Amino acid sequence: MRNNREDLRVPDAKADVYLVGLGIGGFERRTVEADEVLKECATILHLTAFHDELSSRYGAEVINMSDIYESDSDAQNVYDAMTVQFMDYAMGRLFLGPVAFVSYGHPLFLVDSSWSISAHCREAGVRAKALPGTSFIDQALIDLGERFDYGFQALESNHFFKQKITPDLRLPLLISQVGDFGSGELRTSGRVLERVQPLFDRIRALYPKDRACALFFSSWRMDMAPDVRWSTVGELDALASSIHIGSSLYVRGSFTF
Repeated sequence: MRNNREDLRVPDAKADVYLVGLGIGGFERRTVEADEVLKECATILHLTAFHDELSSRYGAEVINMSDIYESDSDAQNVYDAMTVQFMDYAMGRLFLGPVAFVSYGHPLFLVDSSWSISAHCREAGVRAKALPGTSFIDQALIDLGERFDYGFQALESNHFFKQKITPDLRLPLLISQVGDFGSGELRTSGRVLERVQPLFDRIRALYPKDRACALFFSSWRMDMAPDVRWSTVGELDALASSIHIGSSLYVRGSFTF
């Protein structure tokens, strides 16, 4: 472990632990920086569908954390267990070289495990560095075919509802993790409309019923097409049958470019 206080925000600064996002859309979406860092790692722990690709491309010990992810439906229990597993591996293997935690998208955007690992590394005096990757918001600009780069609002569904946040109706709104709304479980099933009804009711209370909206899910593999289903705020319930983990909701703003 390094003892100096080099600013890890400097692009070429070296760390002991790397939080790596592979981006959205497939293994090929990883950045050159992520690729080079993973080549230097002695151990890679990941929660992705790319175990074979990681194992064949990099000379590291590659550990798939899916067993822990699938061991419990309680999200907090799973994320805590993943953090414990990662820190156990990191503290026992750092003498061999850097250790990486690999996930989809951007490693710090809606990835609770990355934030938890980062906090534990600070407590342990381990230098942890996150590498940027494309998030679902970057991909949404393409998948939705909507221009919201002049200004938009992005809110997580449970936070949006619990905090009673009132959005600016002039600006587009992105609500993430709609598939997880109202549930602390990782694998939700059945009664989707009943679970998301409070969220839908909140949106209907804020927006005119003819406002366009879309439920969307961006691809995580190169051979997958995005799933985008357009409707209106007044017909939100019609989208419930298409909701699954990873779904997000887009509500168009009234301001036109």
